[in-house]
Amino acid sequence: MDAGQDVDQDGQVDLLLGAPYSDTNVGDSGAVYLMSGPISGEISVSTASRTLVGGEVGEQAGSAIGLADLNGDGQLDYLVGAPLNSSGNYAGLLYVLNGPIDPFVLLSTADGKWAGDWANGRFGAALDASSDLDGDGLVDVVVGAPERDAGHGAAYVLTAPLDVVGSVQDAWATFHGDNLGARFGATLASQDVNQDGFADLLIGAPEHDPYNILAGAGFLTLGNIEEGTHIPSAVFHGEEDFALLGSAVAPGSQGFWLGAPGQDFASGALFLLSGL
Repeated sequence: MDAGQDVDQDGQVDLLLGAPYSDTNVGDSGAVYLMSGPISGEISVSTASRTLVGGEVGEQAGSAIGLADLNGDGQLDYLVGAPLNSSGNYAGLLYVLNGPIDPFVLLSTADGKWAGDWANGRFGAALDASSDLDGDGLVDVVVGAPERDAGHGAAYVLTAPLDVVGSVQDAWATFHGDNLGARFGATLASQDVNQDGFADLLIGAPEHDPYNILAGAGFLTLGNIEEGTHIPSAVFHGEEDFALLGSAVAPGSQGFWLGAPGQDFASGALFLLSGL
């Protein structure tokens, strides 16, 4: 879900919803719906002002979604992750569509398509399009591939132009997980949380467990993030077995939030990384 954006510029907040198991086109091809505001009561996606549908059986388009002005033209563009797309032996795919778009769109006609580099890596399972990470004045996109390399996982920073056919091998910056099965890149968040003028990046690895069983971790890289392959600046580990820290991450006014749904016998907890 992506909320809080006025896509049609009518002064009302709109809501973008992903439905990765939708059969609108073919089985589990997935779909994305834009619900125009104001929104209240019970509403069916059949009333969506925009519908984007996957074109391939089982690709699960809509597993991750985003809205951002990627090319600086004042229009919000659409990002749709399809982590089981068959490109590259089911490496996964990111669709990029320049806005505005037609009421009904087949994702196979997208302006940009970015493919993963590892069979069954689930590239496109998570994405973030909140920040300018390379300093060119345009929003960049971070995309996760949490099952890459036997679940070590990876995250890629893709920069403009994004409306092209590309591969993560062309990514501006790359981050690789360091623990087997950790699912590094399963969650992503970016924001200038320390107010130094550079966007910072938090990458969740909810099954990271070098010290505690499935305690999870959050990997932080402070801006200015440079081009190339990176090792995160800091790692924050879960404090309990099965805490799954990093299952959800989000920026806040004081820092980054990390969710740990398995904390305290699955009661769950939220942790704030502040003072960064």
